[in-house]
Amino acid sequence: MTTTELTTLFKVLHGDVKEAINKLNSSPENRAFYERSYIRAFASWVEGTIWMYKDLLKNLPDQKHLGLPLEYQLFLMDIDWTIKNSGDPKIRTKKIATTENLKAFFRLVQKFYPEFKAELSGDGFSNVISMFKIRDRLMHPSSNNGLSISETELRGCEHGREWFISQMSQLNSCIEQSCT
Repeated sequence: MTTTELTTLFKVLHGDVKEAINKLNSSPENRAFYERSYIRAFASWVEGTIWMYKDLLKNLPDQKHLGLPLEYQLFLMDIDWTIKNSGDPKIRTKKIATTENLKAFFRLVQKFYPEFKAELSGDGFSNVISMFKIRDRLMHPSSNNGLSISETELRGCEHGREWFISQMSQLNSCIEQSCT
């Protein structure tokens, strides 16, 4: 994936989030639906963005990822391994929990670009993690209450979205500077 393709996909996924926000703000009769749509679009945008950047990093022409410790290479490629009954090793796709995936992604980025500084201890990161908890609650509701989103939760998500945009902007700057 090229940086141009990544930028285009990023804009499409983030466009879904912005469209959900526009609908949320302009359709009071369908507010609950658009609140849920916003959370689902936000989650897809973050997860898709992380996947796209990992794809970009593992396909850089300089193959810098091959100089990383093996555990970072495995993380970058989303692979794990096991042993078959025959005794032969077998590669399999690694499913990583969202919080751990985000933390590891930002640590990985710092291996590629030491000047990149992700702020994971502040409200921005915790708001993104809270958004994923809301998304999980929406996807697996235990009651009707699980389908509602409070104004406080929405404000936190919006702060998380702003934080994520700033982190991706910082990462883009690092990539652009390394290409020149």
